[in-house]
Amino acid sequence: MWSKLVAGHYTHVILGPEQATHKRVLKLLRNAEFNQKLALVAVDELHMVYQCREFREAYPILYK
Repeated sequence: MWSKLVAGHYTHVILGPEQATHKRVLKLLRNAEFNQKLALVAVDELHMVYQCREFREAYPILYK
């Protein structure tokens, strides 16, 4: 699935907070060529940012 994502086969991507803050995902999301093929990036469970900030450490850093 990663190779298909990198190749631009998907226009919509739904990630969990841990996936969205992974170094290689962040690098890909910052790639201008990749972004031209992308229509939507959604982070699932974002409504839990405040409630789970201590339980799931990746939530508070999603703004980066």
